[in-house]
Amino acid sequence: MSEAAAVPSDVQPKLRDQIRSAVIWRSGTQIAGQLLTWVSTFLVIRVLSPSDYGLFAMTQVVLVLLNMLNGYGLASALIQRRDAGLHAQRQLFGMLILLNLVLGAAQFLAAPVAAAYYRQPIVADLLRVQALLYVATPFIALPYAVLAREMDFKKQAKVNFGSGLAGAVAALAGAYSGLGVWTLVLAPLVLFTTRAIGMTWAANSLMWPSFDFRGASDIARYGGVMAFGQVFWFIQSQADVFIAGRLFDPHMLGIYTTSLFLTQIFVSKFVPPLNEVAFTAYARMKATSLSGGTNFETKIWVRNRL
Repeated sequence: MSEAAAVPSDVQPKLRDQIRSAVIWRSGTQIAGQLLTWVSTFLVIRVLSPSDYGLFAMTQVVLVLLNMLNGYGLASALIQRRDAGLHAQRQLFGMLILLNLVLGAAQFLAAPVAAAYYRQPIVADLLRVQALLYVATPFIALPYAVLAREMDFKKQAKVNFGSGLAGAVAALAGAYSGLGVWTLVLAPLVLFTTRAIGMTWAANSLMWPSFDFRGASDIARYGGVMAFGQVFWFIQSQADVFIAGRLFDPHMLGIYTTSLFLTQIFVSKFVPPLNEVAFTAYARMKATSLSGGTNFETKIWVRNRL
């Protein structure tokens, strides 16, 4: 059966082509970027000690917890929202800035508590520096939403590849310069900074934020629901490190977390990008207001493609 026959006849050709292009670009650059990142990662693993990875894993429990609230759920709300004009984008930008400033401050203040729990004073210093990551988040999440609404994953893919390359170079430079555990802090900072600059430029989304949130309750509500939905994932993914970090020394924890990372390296890196395309495609189909039966058939076709 030909592809044309397999696809519902009234699926908009433009949407179909956009989905195909999105999958190709998002998956293709993800594969290329991950191959590059893996080479860098394996080289860095040979230089750094397991203790470095153990200390870094202790900070990740706090980062992952707060990152559930960093506003990507708000960005997803804009993607599927019918009215996503300039005013809505400025409101989202304002929400992202306020939210991430609060999260950064919370992490900075909570750093000594986390260090005391793990009995590792350096964890506090690591968390304080890592709080800078929240500065870049609004400049990544907003452009992501803008480009995703347009099904423009080509620009995103190029920026992600470039920022991944910058992060890999930073990791190698830090490791071979003797930075130790700080290498694992430096690389994400470089990656997030370059991605924020690249995404903002690609989406042309530099704008003044609006802190007048009237009429944006649906964005906040949608973001809250998505954040709540990640609670169980956080417990499942971080409970082991939270407990082991208290009982094991950094060396043993580093061996455990590095081994776990290597066993999950494929699923954790290649499946999420396809989910991004699927979510955007479904949101676009909702916006086109296709009729009941056709909409269902179209979703089945998109799901099979992804």
